[in-house]
Amino acid sequence: MASFDISRNLLLYIFVCLTLSLSSEAAVVFLDYDCYSNTTTYTRNSPFHRNLKFLLSSFQSNSTRQTGFYNLTVGQHPPDTVYGLFLCRGDDTKEICRECVTSASKRILQLCPNRKTALVYYDECTLRYSNSSFFSAWEMQPALELLNTGNVSQPDRFMKLLGNTMKEIATLAANGDQLGKKYATKEVNFTSFQTLYTLAQCTLDLSVSDCETCLQTAIANLPSCCEGKEGGRVVFPSCNVRYELYPFYRISAKPPPPPSPTQKPVLHSPPSPTLQSKGKKKMSSTTIIAIVVPVVVSFVIFAGGLVCLLTRKPKKYDAVEQEKEDPTLRPSMAAIVLMLNSFSVTLQAPQRPATFLIPSNNSNSLVNELVSDSSSPTPRKSVPSVNEASISDMAPR
Repeated sequence: MASFDISRNLLLYIFVCLTLSLSSEAAVVFLDYDCYSNTTTYTRNSPFHRNLKFLLSSFQSNSTRQTGFYNLTVGQHPPDTVYGLFLCRGDDTKEICRECVTSASKRILQLCPNRKTALVYYDECTLRYSNSSFFSAWEMQPALELLNTGNVSQPDRFMKLLGNTMKEIATLAANGDQLGKKYATKEVNFTSFQTLYTLAQCTLDLSVSDCETCLQTAIANLPSCCEGKEGGRVVFPSCNVRYELYPFYRISAKPPPPPSPTQKPVLHSPPSPTLQSKGKKKMSSTTIIAIVVPVVVSFVIFAGGLVCLLTRKPKKYDAVEQEKEDPTLRPSMAAIVLMLNSFSVTLQAPQRPATFLIPSNNSNSLVNELVSDSSSPTPRKSVPSVNEASISDMAPR
């Protein structure tokens, strides 16, 4: 019973740990920042500082917007007016966007204390503020360029495919999607076993032409940054592009086309998005569940079988003895010799064994039937041997 309690507690502990690990959100990924060292500073508790704190607080409360974008102006008296915005990556969930904006709002004050202009880049979002308006104008500085150090097998063909694909999604992103985001992705086959994943995105305050110009400028930087590399990205304050040979963004099923005017619309439940791991930095909860759940179920089945095996009671047997035979009924040696040398002597029928091994859960009637004998009025039970495997008792002559 003690072993059963220990096993049950161990299973409960493992289940709780797995549940907590699956429910926890992985941290967002910080990339870079810029404090614009040539700009002016502010003093603590000044009007600009109070406006900045209000701006960052508003960012956090508006971080779950469907578009993943928000800009705001706080204050009406320059130079204390603060302009700011954040942009979450187009595939971010509301939870990830909120987590990224919250983290960026805190870190930008730590990295750039007393600065009136600052910017911070995360893998999942961009956040910036300034004492001068920068809305509706695309900017390429400060730029961030990152690359994957792995090399492709056919660099010339790869860079041509990359350039054509990037130009295509730049146009798609500039025109916006159905959710109002200036965001686009595309996957194309590079080889029979390699897929190229591409992404482009702009801030929503840019016009179509400014967004496309920003993206084309970023794409033009890819060859000098990442020629022949398996992955790379160029990030501007107003737009960004990226490519990899692994899925680094969430791929959602495309919505069905709208019904024609002559047809009665039919309501369908929206398809659940297929979550994929974010490259080598983060694994999605769906993948973790797909890996962990079968392991946990197999372990529980194995542990349950082991517990049942350890706690099962051994099957007991009762040794039941028949009445010992009468020694006078045994044939004499002369009779045995006669039997062996003659065909006319009739052999006696063999008698049953003196002891039977039967399960202890058999009925008493069956035991009595097995051990009863016409020559013995009262059947009795014999004490079984030490190893409970004897088939007869030994009696001295």
